[in-house]
Amino acid sequence: LVALYSRARVVVGTRFHSVIFSLISGTPAIALSYFGPKAEGIMELLDQSRFVLNAHDFLPTELSSHIGLMWTNRDKFRNQIFRKLEQLRRLDEDFLLDVSRIVGRVTSRSDNLESRDSTRSLNLHT
Repeated sequence: LVALYSRARVVVGTRFHSVIFSLISGTPAIALSYFGPKAEGIMELLDQSRFVLNAHDFLPTELSSHIGLMWTNRDKFRNQIFRKLEQLRRLDEDFLLDVSRIVGRVTSRSDNLESRDSTRSLNLHT
């Protein structure tokens, strides 16, 4: 599906996953939000919040203006989306490395404590 969305010039999505697939593929998307914060959240995360319209009260001229802007500046928006996705990937990798280090330290301390307890236990039994 992502490959299919990558072939579009612009996507206007009312479903959360259509917007995500578009953005992951680098295709600029306009999210028509109709319920809840999901569309706003993903668009804000990728610095695209100006392209969220309320599905219940947006103006057709507003949608047309967004489509025109994205159509003529597709490469610019595509590059912005890819840069932001890369930043998020790096943050995620850094976060996972930090968690791994913390878990490693906790595990190491736990192993040391268990080893010390085992030694004490052996000394008590001899």
